[in-house]
Amino acid sequence: MKLETFSSLGLGTSRSASLGNRISKKEAEELFNVARNNKVQVIDTADTYGSGDAERMIRNAISGNREHFFLVTKAGFPHMHLPEILSPMNQIGKKLYQKLGCKKNFSEQYLLKSARKSLKRLHINSLDAFLLHEPNFGELKKFEDFHKGLTKIKEEGLARSIGISTNDIEALNLALQHEVVDLVQTTLPYGNSMTETVFDICKKRNIPVIVNQVLRVLPVLKKNAQFKAALKELEVNENQTIPILISFALQYKKADCVLIGSKNPIHVRDNATLIENPERLKGIHELIETIFS
Repeated sequence: MKLETFSSLGLGTSRSASLGNRISKKEAEELFNVARNNKVQVIDTADTYGSGDAERMIRNAISGNREHFFLVTKAGFPHMHLPEILSPMNQIGKKLYQKLGCKKNFSEQYLLKSARKSLKRLHINSLDAFLLHEPNFGELKKFEDFHKGLTKIKEEGLARSIGISTNDIEALNLALQHEVVDLVQTTLPYGNSMTETVFDICKKRNIPVIVNQVLRVLPVLKKNAQFKAALKELEVNENQTIPILISFALQYKKADCVLIGSKNPIHVRDNATLIENPERLKGIHELIETIFS
């Protein structure tokens, strides 16, 4: 699937294979079948999600349907990767590494090795996108050859697109200087702040943006009297606030894709259906922007 044609709704897998929250093989197959049937094509994961188990889950769930999905993975966080039969121990090891203060790694060789391991876990020949996983400027500056790793990953066909997942403008600008940014993942800015964000820079440069954590403002909105009144006027219940926020990101902010992290196939189906009428929500989109200005 081409970068220019991926879906406006994506499925995040950070919790689907995590310790204590993992879904079964049957549940994963149902989740991804519903995603495919509702044109949710972007699948976002990382080698550290479930310490590789999220990628294995995706491999099993999309077997025979690879061409329907745009697969994005990320690398850079410390983690442990034991053989698959011992994979539950990986997550314990990852937490131990974190407590010991193990740092992120964005070196050329580490990135190449990570991309190859991700392909092996996913049982595919090429990723649709490979991203640096949430580096700040200091972390990225430490590895002066990071851009060589990303470039080789693309040149060798390990990934069709490369880029960065970050909220750090300086980290983004460093990656842009080396011309290794086809795609960016970041959070959505709310309100008309004078401070430029990663999202703003990408939109100015026409770089496709996948938005994550779109629901982080949900608690604030649910307590806002104006927002509650607007929901009532639209005859929309509070359970539909999530698709309103997704629609806000896509239609008002012009994000290219919004990730939802649900493990529930019904939620995925309902969100895909409810974002299809943006004009009806124009007034409430403007209200959301005003609330956070």
